[in-house]
Amino acid sequence: MFETLVGALRKAFGVSQPSLPGAAVMELEAGSGTPWGTLSSLSAHPSDPSRLYAVPDGDSPPLRILAIEVSGDRAWVADQTVVETAGLPVLDVEGSAVAPGGGFWMASEGKAGNTPPNFLFEVDAGGRVLRRLDLPGEIANGMRDSGFEGVSCVAKSDGQVTLYVCFQAGLASDPDGVTRLAAVDPATGAWRFYGYPLQQTRDGKFCGLSDIMHLGKERFALIERDRKGGKRAIKLITTVDLAGVAGSAQGDALPVLRKQVAADLVPVFMDDGRKVEAEIEGLAIAADGMVYVITDNDDKRPTVILKLGHRDDLFGAAHG
Repeated sequence: MFETLVGALRKAFGVSQPSLPGAAVMELEAGSGTPWGTLSSLSAHPSDPSRLYAVPDGDSPPLRILAIEVSGDRAWVADQTVVETAGLPVLDVEGSAVAPGGGFWMASEGKAGNTPPNFLFEVDAGGRVLRRLDLPGEIANGMRDSGFEGVSCVAKSDGQVTLYVCFQAGLASDPDGVTRLAAVDPATGAWRFYGYPLQQTRDGKFCGLSDIMHLGKERFALIERDRKGGKRAIKLITTVDLAGVAGSAQGDALPVLRKQVAADLVPVFMDDGRKVEAEIEGLAIAADGMVYVITDNDDKRPTVILKLGHRDDLFGAAHG
């Protein structure tokens, strides 16, 4: 009776509850190497279905690339690569994505007024920094405390890449309840921006984005969440399609996208008899099509990985 009431309340507040019958919950085992915590992103090896990657945020130095091995109902840290951060500003990495040919693109979250800055940087497989991309000045100066939260690297047929970034919260000048996605061409440094409509919370407090993942063509999946635990928390995986939406340059009107809810993660925790985690941080599709989510443990409890099922079941079979 109580669970039925909770479901009705979630529906009333605009939160759908798609079924995820194949979902499993795993605690990430430490494995070998330096202790870690506060993981902030998730990405996947392009051809090895058992290999995922995560990075810690600024609360768990040094910045490292953690190689995670997944087998059955177990997941553990198999290897760690320290990133050489000398010469970079203060870092709080909140997003990472595998780059073509190895290596990673990373997104560092800055603070209000962009001090320290929000920026993207590329590292090779050994953790050596290759290049950096900064926001246009007008956008950078309008950032709030909640900045870059995820990055996705999309390789084109001609070998070029486009990076897609999600902002946890919008600029101070953006409409209430709207944050931003951005696309940048690393070759030219040209940026385009899109508005994303956030879920309205019952108390009017924080709801923001935590990660972005390419689904094929111009579709993307995102993590949208509040900062709360419990049965009434907002922990969603949503999708947007950028096809036919040009995106805006800095200073132009922001086109607001339409989103769809693909999964509600609250029932996944509840069905496993667990507390609903407040910080859902990373989203990835493994080489075999399995979808994974990782949490930030705040250095207080186990890091949890959710195995949600196959991408075709969550997002549809059309991709490329």
